[in-house]
Amino acid sequence: MQRHKQGIGLKITVIVAAATLIFLIVSVGLSYFCLFDPLKNEEMNSRKAMASLMSGSITGIIDSQAEFVKVSVSTEALRWAVESSNSKYNGTDAEAAKRSILSVDSEWLKSADDHPSIQEFLGNRASLFLRSTAEQGSGLFNIVVADRYGALVGASYRAPSIYCGNEDWFRGIVSGTNPGILCKEAILDEPSGKWAFPIVSAIINDKGEVIGAYKALMDISALSKPLEGFGVGKGGKAVLVDGRGYLIFYPGIKPFSNKFCEYNELKKLLSVTSGYSVIETAYMGKGKTAVAFSPITSPILSNKGIRLYVIVSESSRELFYPLNRLAFKIAVFSMILALLVLIAAWAVFKSSFTSPVRKLLDDVKRLGEGKLDSRVNIKTGDEMEDLGTALNNAAQNLGHIMSSIKMLDKERAECKITQERFEKESIGLLSLMTQIHRLLLDVDKGVETATQEAVKSKNDKQRMELESLRSRSSGLIKSLEKEIYAVKIETGNLVCDMQPKDFRDIIKESVFAFEPAIREKGLSLKLDIPAGKLNICADAQKIKLIFTILVDDAVRFTNKGVIEIAVKELHDSVECSVSDTGEGIPAELQKRIFDRHQMREVSTQGPEAGRSLGLFIAKGIIEMHKGKIWVTSDPQTGTKFTFILPKYTEDPQKHI
Repeated sequence: MQRHKQGIGLKITVIVAAATLIFLIVSVGLSYFCLFDPLKNEEMNSRKAMASLMSGSITGIIDSQAEFVKVSVSTEALRWAVESSNSKYNGTDAEAAKRSILSVDSEWLKSADDHPSIQEFLGNRASLFLRSTAEQGSGLFNIVVADRYGALVGASYRAPSIYCGNEDWFRGIVSGTNPGILCKEAILDEPSGKWAFPIVSAIINDKGEVIGAYKALMDISALSKPLEGFGVGKGGKAVLVDGRGYLIFYPGIKPFSNKFCEYNELKKLLSVTSGYSVIETAYMGKGKTAVAFSPITSPILSNKGIRLYVIVSESSRELFYPLNRLAFKIAVFSMILALLVLIAAWAVFKSSFTSPVRKLLDDVKRLGEGKLDSRVNIKTGDEMEDLGTALNNAAQNLGHIMSSIKMLDKERAECKITQERFEKESIGLLSLMTQIHRLLLDVDKGVETATQEAVKSKNDKQRMELESLRSRSSGLIKSLEKEIYAVKIETGNLVCDMQPKDFRDIIKESVFAFEPAIREKGLSLKLDIPAGKLNICADAQKIKLIFTILVDDAVRFTNKGVIEIAVKELHDSVECSVSDTGEGIPAELQKRIFDRHQMREVSTQGPEAGRSLGLFIAKGIIEMHKGKIWVTSDPQTGTKFTFILPKYTEDPQKHI
């Protein structure tokens, strides 16, 4: 084995020495930053103490409201009212009691607020007690009490229904799975427009038996009182966030409408034992934010896994500006010193290394110009000479490779001719299918006219034959329309009329078309669409076609259960899914379900026959809208197709 020359090692050693010197200088500069840590920690600890003080105040508010509820549910008058309501159903089973309550509930829903029965209910002792409780400024509102059968006993307001038996909070209390006083996840009370935490509790008699249920809404704005008007530094604020990072309180922002930070950032922050850190936040804009946090430790929240945190935040740039300025000066000094060392090292490097490299580059350029007969001639007595020898060998091998490349270029030209011929034939096929489609439409109209004449002349035999013919022609027209769409997508001739459109309107118009087919098969249709506009830039008719394809397939492969359309608003896009409870798609077909050519291998008698062409069209339309589509399926639970479309933006280039 040839022994490589080692002369270049000395040269590299000089370079490494210079780099090491630079590293040492920078390290000295960075070491100064260690002096800043105690000062930074002192600033952050003071903000942590502020956060702890405010979180303690909020914890006290929550605990006092929990104690208020505890006292209320143990009031003798309230327990007597609940016992009296329970006694109405003595001797009857639960189902009979439910029917009796629902019969009253139907009249309750129809009655106006000033109806005598409504006023009588709102004026009973239990309702007056609850109304008085809500008016005491405790932060609790919309308080209801129900007996063990779910019938409303009293309320501080006109409750929307007199039957509570179907609500989760009631069933959890009556079944005994929710002991004590608990707090539920925050909800938006639409009549009042307030965000609130529901507080629920069982009403227990002297024997320790659950005789009823109590629910009140705890106004979130009451929790934010200790945070209002708080400020620190130039722009520091105190905020209240939940365990997902959503802002519950921040001046000028509605609860849960914005995130303080992404969940991963919040999780990383909460894992810090010091109680403070510097993170990226969503609401502070660009740059880092220095934050200190303290959890709300009320038992009624932690028992249900509800996490709330008080966070004191301030721009990291503003908070640490004086320290950063000093660090900048030190860094500049270190860079100047390092630059002087680098210049000195470069002078040595140039004389011992640059000149041979320049000669090597000249020889390599000749090889690069195609002069493969040229050779690198360098005699440095080190590894660079070995490199020249390697380049000479590479030039010789490259000559052989160039001849192979010429052969490949010839084959590529032949492939291009074949591709152009395919495109011309596809365009011709598209034109022919379009003409046949128009002809079939004319034939369909003629058959329809003849059918009407047969009906008028009462020629049943002719009418049945014409209806059968029209049914077959309609199926052929639909199949041909799909083939035309597919060919247009393959040849790039499908045109989309992109216009701003509310995605919810497209869904509603689509539902109107396919809902009868779902109902006819005995299936249920479930829609989960968020409130507010979901603007996209799209061809509305083609998006409707996507829904038609996905829902038709879902109905076709589902014999019982639910067809669900769910929409989720993402940061810069809209996600929509169409799911069913049908037989599912085999795992081996899921990766190629959108490829019409691969799906040709599937037997036409199989369960997936006819599915692939529509899905190929749906995928093509979605990709033209700069979106994407995928499928998840399980034979036990059904199939779910999900696609994403970009939101509408004023920049037209994003929709081309």
